[in-house]
Amino acid sequence: MDIPALLSRHVPRDAVEAKFVRDMVQLAAEGESAASRGHFGPGHFTATCFVVYVPSNVVLLHLHKRLEKWLPMGGHIEPGEEPGQAALREAAEESGLKDLELLSPELLSVDIHPIPAGKGEPDHLHFDLRFAASTRSPQKIRMDAAESTRLEWVEMESADDLLDDRRSLVRLRALLQPLREPS
Repeated sequence: MDIPALLSRHVPRDAVEAKFVRDMVQLAAEGESAASRGHFGPGHFTATCFVVYVPSNVVLLHLHKRLEKWLPMGGHIEPGEEPGQAALREAAEESGLKDLELLSPELLSVDIHPIPAGKGEPDHLHFDLRFAASTRSPQKIRMDAAESTRLEWVEMESADDLLDDRRSLVRLRALLQPLREPS
């Protein structure tokens, strides 16, 4: 798993994201254990996937069952799994979409956020590596009731009202712009 290489190529959007990158580089120095779900001091790497349907300019979000917040798909990285593949796997599991393709192998953004204690785990941080992927079959979404209470396609402009993560949305819009322009 080459998290340091991913982070070295990522250009932070602002000072907050630059600090996230520095903190992630420090965590990555701990090796493979930094992605282990059982690594709580201070936390572990996770992978998130912003799933889009380009023709309609929509992003798929779910109302996370435990956190009670609208979020993109994502979760834990399995041992030996690359972060981009983990993001795709988690997105497929949580959305039912089987045709997901990364829009870029590079990071969309990074984020570090607190996770409250639960499921036998203490409070900890998720060092989140974020990617973007597209689908050609948006009608095939299927909610995973173990993870979500709702699963919805949201217009890109409306996503700002549901997500705390403006940084990723700005980057996502910029990534999609050339794909939406008429040829």
